[in-house]
Amino acid sequence: MSAQAFRAFNRILHVTADLGRTHDDTEALLQSRSLDEDYWRKPLGELGLL
Repeated sequence: MSAQAFRAFNRILHVTADLGRTHDDTEALLQSRSLDEDYWRKPLGELGLL
């Protein structure tokens, strides 16, 4: 699996795991606030969400 494919797969898993988080991060982006990039880059197991 290529790195780009893994990143796409990882983002899909993150969105489905926590829809509220997706909404909050979208609002933050729209309001030019920073968001937790680690949530989107690390596997859910490393974050303790699995």
